[in-house]
Parts: sequence; structure tokens; C-alpha cells
Amino acid sequence: VNSFKMKFAIIIGVCQMVMGVCCKLMNTIYWKDSVTMLFVFIPEVVFMNSIFGYLCILIVTKWTTNWDATYVLNNNEVVSIPQ
Repeated sequence: VNSFKMKFAIIIGVCQMVMGVCCKLMNTIYWKDSVTMLFVFIPEVVFMNSIFGYLCILIVTKWTTNWDATYVLNNNEVVSIPQ
């Protein structure tokens, strides 16, 4: 249960950071500041999604994969290594 809460907190934190960056985008559009959009907003989005977005994708994939049904070893299919 604790690992679930910790991973869920990571996902919520990443969503909060993305919302903050989107608010910054709305400010730059309102003030028509294209330099900030090109050199601050775009690198933030690329970095954040490449690191933390990938982390969240891995967490959700781990939660949604049925590991018992997908990766069960069948003794008939295990190949023994000759010695």
C-alpha cells in the first residue's frame, strides 16, 4: 500500500508541475513574450516529459500489466542448457 501511495504521489506531482508550466504558457501568450516561450517553455516541456513523463508511463504500465498471466514460465517450454 505504501509503494502505491508513493507512486501515486509522484504521478500527482508530475501533473501539478505540468499544470504550472501550462499556466506559464498562458502568461507568455497573454504578454506576447515569444522569447520566453521558445527558450523557457519548450525546453521545460521537453525535459519534463522526457524524464518524468516516461517515469509516469512506466508506473502506469507496471500497474496495468498482469504479470502472472503474461510472464508465467511453463516447465514444458523451458529449455535446458546442455552441460
